[in-house]
Amino acid sequence: MTLWQENLTRLIRVIDEKLSKVEPVDTTDCDAFRRRRAQVEAVLGEMATEEGAYYRLGSENRFRLAGLATTCTGGAEGLLRNWQNAARRKLGAAA
Repeated sequence: MTLWQENLTRLIRVIDEKLSKVEPVDTTDCDAFRRRRAQVEAVLGEMATEEGAYYRLGSENRFRLAGLATTCTGGAEGLLRNWQNAARRKLGAAA
C-alpha cells in the first residue's frame, strides 16, 4: 500500500471517528436537529484545521481533502460521506 493509499484509509477512519461522536439524528426535535447540524459542520472545521481540508457551505456545498473533491446538496454530513465514498472508489481503483 502506498503512502497516499494509507493516508486515504486513515482519513476515512478519522471522519468516521469524528462523526460517531455527533449526537444521533432526531427529526422530531428541531433544536436537536440544529445541534446535530452544527456538530457536523464543526467536523468540517476540524478537518480543515487538522488535515488541511477546504470546504464551503452554501448553495453549492464543496469539500476537498487529500486531492479529492466532492459536492453535495444534502449538507455537511453528505459532503463528508461523499468524500469517503470517493476515497473508497480511488482505493478500489488503485488496488
